[in-house]
Amino acid sequence: MAKVSKVRPSSASSSPRKGNDDTLYLPTELNTPPTSLDDVFIMIYGRKNIGKSSLAAQFENNLTMMFEATRRNLAIFQVPKAGEPDLTWSRALKYQDMICNSDDFQRISIDTVDEAYQQCFIYVCKQAGVRHPDSASKPYELWMEIKAQFKEFVLTFREAGKGVTFVSHEKVKPLITKAKGLKRDDSPENTVKCDRIEPSCSGQVLDVITQICDYVFYYHFKDARRAIMVRSPSEIAWTACGMGETFCDPDGGLIESFEAGNDAPSSYEAIIRAFNNELYDMDYIPPPSNKIAALGKKTTPVKKKAVKKVARR
Repeated sequence: MAKVSKVRPSSASSSPRKGNDDTLYLPTELNTPPTSLDDVFIMIYGRKNIGKSSLAAQFENNLTMMFEATRRNLAIFQVPKAGEPDLTWSRALKYQDMICNSDDFQRISIDTVDEAYQQCFIYVCKQAGVRHPDSASKPYELWMEIKAQFKEFVLTFREAGKGVTFVSHEKVKPLITKAKGLKRDDSPENTVKCDRIEPSCSGQVLDVITQICDYVFYYHFKDARRAIMVRSPSEIAWTACGMGETFCDPDGGLIESFEAGNDAPSSYEAIIRAFNNELYDMDYIPPPSNKIAALGKKTTPVKKKAVKKVARR
């Protein structure tokens, strides 16, 4: 296998990087978690044409890196512009350096992350002189190089203080799991087959996203209404909601899914309100009010006290 060289365009030297690895220190204060969705890594995935790209672009100061065919019908900031060449990995690296050294955009949408990884795959294989890692003399090393370059690309935005939204489609993945209380062997009677909805990106990408994403939202239709799932009942869909006490209802209960709007701005507003614990779950049934409860109670008639007759003299 030809030696893989991590050669980036000349402008890559301007990308921000942390200090040397040998600079060590012990913390003197607690880590402060982000308090805004603008500062975290998010995955939005769901069915095609539900509005994932438009929703991701609603975040403030967002720039979409459109790895899929340029969308002419969306009024968003995107690179490349309509009519320009498609976004290859080498062009993406050049755009990244421009973005990291600019204050105009504070959040990046990678749309779709499936195609972004595919461009990274093509780039690294071409550098190695092969069309596929399995054709290399050391396939495992080349697979790891592809994953490492993709992960470095993503984390470079974090080092520059940018938030990232990953956009992907959905797929159904058959799973074989062990039900609670069953024996630990692999016999058919001790396993349960089920389907789970996941992003359509490859396992390599999912490994990276699982490590770095703060939130994973499943954008879908529920009872003919747009909905965003942040916690999955019985793991029917892959979600993540693990940063602080967020996405709870006003009473402190955990939200599984909340209703999104009919367009991107209202759906984004719903995300912010749900993040701030201002919405109830879509299946929430409010308790009856005191007035209604009182009407439903059976009342016992009050017995009238007997009136003593006073005899006249």
